[in-house]
Amino acid sequence: AFIQKQTPPKGAPPRIEMPVIDADKGDEKLASKLLSKGKLDVRAPYANTTEENDLSEWSDSLFKGWVNVKTRKIVAHTNSNMRPWHVQMIVLDPKTFGVSEKQIKSYLRLKVEDWGYYDDAESIEGAVSDSYNNLIEGDKDMDTTVEMMAMKKGWCRFVQSGQWVDIKGSGKLDNLRQACIILDQKHGIFSEGKPVHNLELVLRAPSGKMDVKTRGSWGINDTDIKRWLRYGGDPNKLPKEKELERQDVTKARMSGRHSPGHDEWGPVKDRGSKKWRKIYAHKEHPFKSFREFIN
Repeated sequence: AFIQKQTPPKGAPPRIEMPVIDADKGDEKLASKLLSKGKLDVRAPYANTTEENDLSEWSDSLFKGWVNVKTRKIVAHTNSNMRPWHVQMIVLDPKTFGVSEKQIKSYLRLKVEDWGYYDDAESIEGAVSDSYNNLIEGDKDMDTTVEMMAMKKGWCRFVQSGQWVDIKGSGKLDNLRQACIILDQKHGIFSEGKPVHNLELVLRAPSGKMDVKTRGSWGINDTDIKRWLRYGGDPNKLPKEKELERQDVTKARMSGRHSPGHDEWGPVKDRGSKKWRKIYAHKEHPFKSFREFIN
């Protein structure tokens, strides 16, 4: 309420003309970098830079697209102006993402009818066509419901800007992990060049016919990223490195040690029971006592 009462500073453009900085697309990272370098300001004079220089600078740092955790296919773009948008990639080639123009327009029709602006079928169809064209042309930069159609087919959307990576998908949390692994295997996002310092994960789910909800979001930093990629699970409950080493049975056995509750014969629990003796009879020592052994 406090923020809503505040008015823009003197000389600012009308609120309706103010640009929208969308965190879902990494806009705030881009704006922050441009501001720090003097390439972005709200008033003149502006930094003396050319559009060509800006393009060359950002073309190597902005990598975005979709990765399918089922087919391991990647649809990616390296560019400087944030386009094409993720939803734009889908409507430009719906077949690749496992959806159809008919399916998208069916959703848009429900959306238009829900507005309650149009009474006749012709006006509704015209609004649907306009909405679809807006997605194709990139005039509308986001539609989470259309994106969810692709996510249901195993697609996860990703954005990489320098040492920051954002992954969004649906289904299981491990889908986001598999998306990261595929991107690393094919593009070296996490294993080549400068290490990723910030990995943001968002898990989405459909909510009714026209809405999408966020099931969970996580932020992983620095060395925790590689540990999560290796072991998975809840990023907020990653065990410490030493604990992971103790729990790694393969590592323990290779180094002559064993995980808690285990030895070279397996789990210690229920040791000595009839079932255990039957399974490990061939490994039991022939002597029942030390005295019998020394005699």
